[in-house]
Amino acid sequence: MRPAPERQPAARGGRAERLGLVGAVLVVLGLVLCVAYRFTASNEPHSYAADAVAPYDVRVTQGQLYHVAIHRGIDAEQDLGLVPAALACTYAVQPGTERPLSLTAEPSTSKATNVIATFQAPVTGSVHIGCTGLPAVFVDDADNESADRSGWYLLLGVLALVTGVPLLLSGLRTMYRSGSLGQHHEVE
Repeated sequence: MRPAPERQPAARGGRAERLGLVGAVLVVLGLVLCVAYRFTASNEPHSYAADAVAPYDVRVTQGQLYHVAIHRGIDAEQDLGLVPAALACTYAVQPGTERPLSLTAEPSTSKATNVIATFQAPVTGSVHIGCTGLPAVFVDDADNESADRSGWYLLLGVLALVTGVPLLLSGLRTMYRSGSLGQHHEVE
């Protein structure tokens, strides 16, 4: 029986350098994605974004369930002096007259972050939703709402960092142990 061939230090060093390089690229990518999250999270057209502006109209499909939301939800409603159970909203087909919107208000003890009510769409098409005493409201799950880009940036950034940091550290440790860290290889 022949003994297993020994690995050459140069081969380990080359692999470690490649792993370290992949890790470094992933760390940089992760940091860039986290910065992108930071700059896009506050201005997306969704109720959870602090500086967001609600769209004037949203597209709904008759019979589908949707959520009416404002930033900070029930807490913001109460700060405005409104009673959540007494919420009154209207809808208007563009262009058209306002009609009462039948909805189910969230209770004042709700744990929902931004949702204040749910409704079943009475029509299909673009509608404007307005609620008495509230600023413009969001329908975050409307048919024409954009995807949550900042959420994807955050998820992908964290995954890149979680993968990249161990690879980078492993590559650096292996290079340090093999003595190739900080040495320059001369080509003859």
